[in-house]
Amino acid sequence: MSGCFGLLLTGGSDVNPAQYAEPAAPETQPPDDARDAAESALIDEALARDVPLLAICRGMQMLNVHLGGSLIQHLPTAVRHVRRTPDKGLSAHQVVIESGTLLASIAARPTCEVNSRHHQAVKHLGSGLRVCARDSDDGVIEAIELSGRRYVLAVQCTRKIRSTIQNSADSSRASPTPFDPQVVRVCAVTQDLFAFWSSILS
Repeated sequence: MSGCFGLLLTGGSDVNPAQYAEPAAPETQPPDDARDAAESALIDEALARDVPLLAICRGMQMLNVHLGGSLIQHLPTAVRHVRRTPDKGLSAHQVVIESGTLLASIAARPTCEVNSRHHQAVKHLGSGLRVCARDSDDGVIEAIELSGRRYVLAVQCTRKIRSTIQNSADSSRASPTPFDPQVVRVCAVTQDLFAFWSSILS
């Protein structure tokens, strides 16, 4: 990661459950061991260098597993967490944000309507991680962060959070939060991620 200023872990196939010592459930997708190994190495290097790390969807699950946590391989409420309408940018459900967290300082509100496209979720937290958001109805963990690091944040949500949090970012520019408001865009829209990295490095 020499010359890199941050690490982004994106969505994708399920993490191999062998990494947390469980057999694969019937609903678990075939593993991509090469990707799991590559991302594990990148996480180690990012943490060693203390560069900002943002993990989204599968990325959040990979971060948790790599730090010793485990996953619910198929949520009993999976239908609630997958937006199946033609407009996949619409809200799927609400999350409740834990006060005193990095995510709370970015969102500047106790709840957010989010999009959601996942059938797995964090079960046991990895070492050093803390929960910073849960589904308001079924309690599924929707965001985690790592204490003692400059910026390590992981979210399950994708697009819809943009419209709810962006207003907070726009209104906070005169009084910056602990991380630049442009990070808010990253927590929101997958297709904006690379534009985000360009903006903070310029």
